[in-house]
Amino acid sequence: MFERAKNRMAAVAAAVVVAGGLVACGGDKVPEAPGQSTPASSAAVTSAPESSSSAAEMSSGRGVSDVTGTWTLSTIEMTNGGVIPIPEQVNAGITVVGSKASITTGCNTASAEIGVVDNAAVLGPVAMTKMACPNPDLQKLEDATLQILDGQPTVGVVNDQLTIDGDAGTLTYNEA
Repeated sequence: MFERAKNRMAAVAAAVVVAGGLVACGGDKVPEAPGQSTPASSAAVTSAPESSSSAAEMSSGRGVSDVTGTWTLSTIEMTNGGVIPIPEQVNAGITVVGSKASITTGCNTASAEIGVVDNAAVLGPVAMTKMACPNPDLQKLEDATLQILDGQPTVGVVNDQLTIDGDAGTLTYNEA
């Protein structure tokens, strides 16, 4: 077991955040939810995260490799204080195996690499399918998720929940 955890840690540490952009369906704007405003810009962030927290600090005593697993989206909080509702029985989550992340937004699927920048685990650019969302609530969920995933959001485990913190907000996932 130790060897497996060591290999996972090495895979995360060795991962290189690949160049590229965010492929999103529906354009740049996130529809407004109650108490939610549309950010002025959704330009990709290419610099390292400003946070000085180490990956170990972010993970509250659990190693970076502990992000491995399947996680179900539980909350979306935008930086400006808005909360995006998660429709009942929506299939939104993330599965992490080594340095590979597979993401479901409720409408589309995506993939990304997890790398290390300035001692923090970060999610690299996201490649995504472009199917239309079947209803406006799922579109809001997907658009908010994509805004948070834009740039290089940090990834960690806090209080047994996986969090992805980006400039636009925080995605919080429970272990599935």
